[in-house]
Amino acid sequence: MISAEDISANRYIPKLPAVPFEVDEDEGIAVKVEGDRILEVNGIPISDLSVDDVARILNRVDCGTVTLKLVPSDLLSASSSAVSHIYLRAQHDYNGRDDIRHPCPEVALSFSKGDILELLVCNDDHWWQARRIGSGAFAHCEDNRS
Repeated sequence: MISAEDISANRYIPKLPAVPFEVDEDEGIAVKVEGDRILEVNGIPISDLSVDDVARILNRVDCGTVTLKLVPSDLLSASSSAVSHIYLRAQHDYNGRDDIRHPCPEVALSFSKGDILELLVCNDDHWWQARRIGSGAFAHCEDNRS
């Protein structure tokens, strides 16, 4: 009850510093977009480093300047789209909702013999992510042991 009163009285809202009226446009601030890949931090290649090692590099920065070398996500997606697609023709009917081995049967893709499936993710030993061609863009997990 007390916490509800505190919340309604705005006692837990953080106090933010005032926004500066003038902002220096030459700060060189860049925004890292989700999906961007970081190649270097302050000139140090990080592709073989752990997250902890990268954190140590960032903690050693004393002048407040961090330089990142990034590969933008749009370049990564363009290069990954050049990967050849894998298509399969179903050799039997499959009803994913009735498969007791399926980890999430409510989103399973069902298909009939002769349907064309495009494999999207094949990195699991037991399940593939696929979509049925010609029936929308929904992706589902499929049992690859069938």
